[in-house]
Amino acid sequence: MRVPTRSFIMLAMLGFLGLAMLAACGSPSTTAANASTQPAAAPAAQEKGGQEEFGPYELVANWPQPLPDGDDGVKHDGWTWGSVGAVYAETPDRIWIAQRGELPLPAGAKPWTPYGMLQPPRTATGNDDGLGATCEPAEKRGWQRRYHHVIFVVDRNGKMVQGWPQHDKLFEMTCGRGPHKIKMNPY
Repeated sequence: MRVPTRSFIMLAMLGFLGLAMLAACGSPSTTAANASTQPAAAPAAQEKGGQEEFGPYELVANWPQPLPDGDDGVKHDGWTWGSVGAVYAETPDRIWIAQRGELPLPAGAKPWTPYGMLQPPRTATGNDDGLGATCEPAEKRGWQRRYHHVIFVVDRNGKMVQGWPQHDKLFEMTCGRGPHKIKMNPY
């Protein structure tokens, strides 16, 4: 079988190019010697808070404070926060919170009980009201959330300083999921 001259020249050039690259990389002993003389990089220290979403953070006792009973007559004894969809710290004294309604506390449960502990095991449907994925009108969990204090602002002490109860009704819908994020217009 006869190999065309052009193909042979191309193969020879690729071979020489490979050898040149191998020689340029250096020998393994030289590379290992250089690596052992360089000091190991120390992990960067993290400031408290900052832009690192996984911490390090310190929990603040009694923050946030329990939701206040308002002029509208709604009492909060026996209720806790729903799952929180978003938190935005505009300033240290203006922290926006969007939650998915308030949940009744089961007998013996303490305030701030996580929503997942109130949901019976293996019955989560992805719908805010606990109904099935097809939104059938049957009540399955035996308790009902209420949409009160869905969007509000707290200060650095966790005390509610502003709320918009007129917007709570926007989230009262069958199979609604409640707020998922807070977006601020910078203008």
